[in-house]
Amino acid sequence: MNVPQLCLKCQTTLTHGTLRMECPACGAAWPLYQTIPSYGSANYRGDLTQETMHELISLAERGHWLSAARTMFRDSKPELYDYVADVNRASWIPILPIEPNSTVLDVSSGLGALTHALALNYHHVVSVEPVEDMVRFTKLRLDQEGFKNVDLIQAPLAILPFPIETFDLVVLNGVLEWVPEWRSGGTSREAQLALLMHVRRLLKPRGVLVIGSENRIGYTSFLRRPGRPQTRTFRWLDALQRRLEKPGFYRSLADPTKGGGLYTHTPHGYVALLRQAGFSPVDLWWPPNGYNSPHTMLRASNRVAIRAYCDFDRKYRDRLHGYAVPRQLRHWAVVETRLIHRMFPDVIMIATPSSQRDEQSHSRVPLLAAFEKNLPGGRYYADSLTTQPYKNKAVLSVGSGNTDTHAVVKVANVRLPGAEILQRSYETLQCLHSNFTVSVPSLADSIPSPMGVVRVGSLLATMERSAHGSRLVDLVLDRRYFARRDRVRRHLERITSWLIASKPALDASASDGLIDAIPPEWLVAPDRDTGGGPGPTPERFSGAQHGDFYPENIFIDEDSQQLCVIDWDSCAIGYPPLFDWFCLVTGLYYTHQRVGGLPRGQTIEFSSFRQTYFEASWFSELILSLSHRLCDRLGLDRARLLDYFLLYLIVRYRQFLSQSQVAEKHYWGPANKYLYQQYYQLVLENQKQCCFWKSPALGLL
Repeated sequence: MNVPQLCLKCQTTLTHGTLRMECPACGAAWPLYQTIPSYGSANYRGDLTQETMHELISLAERGHWLSAARTMFRDSKPELYDYVADVNRASWIPILPIEPNSTVLDVSSGLGALTHALALNYHHVVSVEPVEDMVRFTKLRLDQEGFKNVDLIQAPLAILPFPIETFDLVVLNGVLEWVPEWRSGGTSREAQLALLMHVRRLLKPRGVLVIGSENRIGYTSFLRRPGRPQTRTFRWLDALQRRLEKPGFYRSLADPTKGGGLYTHTPHGYVALLRQAGFSPVDLWWPPNGYNSPHTMLRASNRVAIRAYCDFDRKYRDRLHGYAVPRQLRHWAVVETRLIHRMFPDVIMIATPSSQRDEQSHSRVPLLAAFEKNLPGGRYYADSLTTQPYKNKAVLSVGSGNTDTHAVVKVANVRLPGAEILQRSYETLQCLHSNFTVSVPSLADSIPSPMGVVRVGSLLATMERSAHGSRLVDLVLDRRYFARRDRVRRHLERITSWLIASKPALDASASDGLIDAIPPEWLVAPDRDTGGGPGPTPERFSGAQHGDFYPENIFIDEDSQQLCVIDWDSCAIGYPPLFDWFCLVTGLYYTHQRVGGLPRGQTIEFSSFRQTYFEASWFSELILSLSHRLCDRLGLDRARLLDYFLLYLIVRYRQFLSQSQVAEKHYWGPANKYLYQQYYQLVLENQKQCCFWKSPALGLL
């Protein structure tokens, strides 16, 4: 044990014996179970029954913890699988103002996802969990992953047997709201205040407290979300709703004989509670997907970013799932009235002790401070964070307090697979930016400027300048976008011009040897999967393309019509001709008219594909004409347009089928990973109806 533990009776430091923890002063002792000190236990309730836990542990003992979780939960209870397996539940690690050599405490660690993530990033972790079966599973997990820097302890919330000023970080994720259930006497607020004051004493002077919890007046509180218990504000609904719906997974350290429910606060109430406990300042963040799935985090004070996120989310759902009046009403009631800033369903709080005099110095994030040493612009701060489940990459949007500098920081953990992709992508961006500047000076600003790369502990981070202009995806999602045909034509003509002008720089970058080739199997048609024989050797293509040329990666300045193309992670050699162009056109999700609300689970993707490429319209004529312009200017054969199009569908099918692409699928992408196989079959069966079947007359534009 690297962190001392105190006797619960006389506060003397315990000694670690063979079978128990012993107090040399008063003789008190507590047992060890497989080297784990046990100071007490607590009950839990939820869908994860004791029988289920025993089965999970048994599978993990016979194989691997992740395989066990996958077998039991991935298909039947995906939200529980994510709760167990996704270390990105601790996505907030890159924005914490503590050093990699820190000692951290994870309180009520559950099945170990946050402990796992913390152990990957910090010198030493103490993981406290009161439920015996969860302790057993977490031990299996830690042992199988080979972690040697974690102390696992079984103890209820009321017992944190550590000396004062021990930890640089304490994590209370989904814990604070349950505190009143295990503490007898006093009010619920007094119980929470007592825990926070105790945690305050455990923290070092420059320590940090992270809390994930629900908002007492969150706009989803009126209808309990699947997998979440009711807050005390609406506790009278809880009993009825438990009978009307099958509850999802959640865990509670509460004594079920006491009843009740979550005791939560408003964001303002949390800040007041924390200040009373001795914490200040308090940094509030909104995780739109919940504090247990913080794959997006927005700083609560950044109202512009929050409004942009809510607008995008509504418009995206309108486009993909059809226009729905209830969705518009909810948006108006919560966003347009600005109640959203008080009614976040969940909050994540990063608090520091108020005794810290130099609060500005304390708030420095090591990852961003590492960039400040070599870059002008003063101190950087993060405004938002995005990642995806299981993906070893987080993206921070950062600004500078002294200048108008805005940048993007991409972060990966070198102890997880995929960090090498981040390093390689930055080197590719450097090569591309240099070749764009030399080969096509007029396009030098059309890709982000690389600003640096740093390593802080286990975290590797790269910085690049933010793109200028408006995201094309935000323009396209406006429901009136396709009604303004001249504007659509202007945007697409500008993009085709960029594709033509950028070819020399891309070709030069391909010859530099820093850009990889796509796997040859990506050019194998889907029908080869059904035993149709080996088939012909796939055709290979030279030249580099972006590889993910979708509207969310393209920025356009409406005044100057200048483009900026971001996210070159998928840039590679070997994509079929016009691959980027077909990605863009398909990603516009064009339909002849606005689509009404679709049944649950359905999207417009297939209808949009059919209407774009198989039904006559001004849009299909425009796409065909610009496709021919690209062929003529890039030296491609017009007669092979349909072949190029089929090859594009094959590669996209293979991309989304591969594990890496499924895990890294971006938000503005297909909901069905087999969608491109369906597209491919549609084209094969209806080739003569496809707009690329034969050429129109020259000069259509």
